[in-house]
Amino acid sequence: KVGIGEVSPDSLLHITADSGQAQIRLQRSGAASNGNDYGRLYFESTTTLVGQISVARESAENDGYMWFATANSGTLTERLRIDASGRLLLRSGANASSNLAGGFHNALQVEGTSATSSSIAITRNSNDNNPPYLNLGKSRGTSIGSNTALQDDDPLGQINFNGSDGSDAFNSYASVRAYVDG
Repeated sequence: KVGIGEVSPDSLLHITADSGQAQIRLQRSGAASNGNDYGRLYFESTTTLVGQISVARESAENDGYMWFATANSGTLTERLRIDASGRLLLRSGANASSNLAGGFHNALQVEGTSATSSSIAITRNSNDNNPPYLNLGKSRGTSIGSNTALQDDDPLGQINFNGSDGSDAFNSYASVRAYVDG
């Protein structure tokens, strides 16, 4: 067991800071081309790779993303990515320009090739008459957390039904919208 700032480590690596934050830094000393990893954490069981967390760059030196992978028979598959814009992308490929369902890159994107890999479920298990909720909220505020009153005819929320036209684009074919009725 190794202790850094800790005289009695209780794990293989135990870091303690008396003041401030206990930090670990992974730093690449040379420039890397796009898509190259800057740091990786591997998770192994004896000699079998079971998972990995990596940080890589997108198109610019300060445009990084973090991705999480799991392994099946030693082969890594990307399962989740947090991109430089802060979007949560489930499964690889969900950050491509062809995935602009709704006409823009969504903060949460799920992409798959079957019903189970391209669906989102909200389940509530409780012994009462309360359902699960999907809440859409709107404010006229201009900053995160602001709470400014809406005006007559402002849209409250929208659900779009989009389909591919075969030319690298998703078009909106139907929608459900709700508006303020002043």
